[in-house]
Amino acid sequence: MSRAGATCICCGLPSMTMEDIRLEGKAGRLGAMMTAVVLDGPDGKEYRLPTEDEIRLAAEAENEVERVFAEIPFGIPDEQTPKGGSGAARAFSVDGYGFDRWSKLFTPRQLLALGTFVKHTRTLG
Repeated sequence: MSRAGATCICCGLPSMTMEDIRLEGKAGRLGAMMTAVVLDGPDGKEYRLPTEDEIRLAAEAENEVERVFAEIPFGIPDEQTPKGGSGAARAFSVDGYGFDRWSKLFTPRQLLALGTFVKHTRTLG
C-alpha cells in the first residue's frame, strides 16, 4: 500500500485507489486477518505463520471484550475520533477510512488486552 492505493501481492498491479479504500472503510467493509506471529528470536524479530489455534483464539476475543469492559468505568472506548481539519486533528485523519470511533482502531484481541490491562491496573490503586 502506498499513497496511490493498494497493489495486488500476487501480480503487482494496482488493485484499489486510496479513494476506493476510503469508500470501503466508510461502508464498514475493511477487516483484519492474522497473517503472521512475531517472535523474539536470537537475532531480533522473527515471523511465522499463525496456527489454527491462534487464529481461533483471536476470533474468540470478540466474545470477551464486552465482558472485560463492563468492569471498567465508561466501558469500551467508543468516543469519536478527531475529524480532519487543522492542527493535530489533521495529522490524525483515520475518520476518512471509517474509523470514526476509538474502539474501531483496534482489533478485538487488542481491545481485550487493553481492557484486561486497565482492569488489573485499577485494582492496584
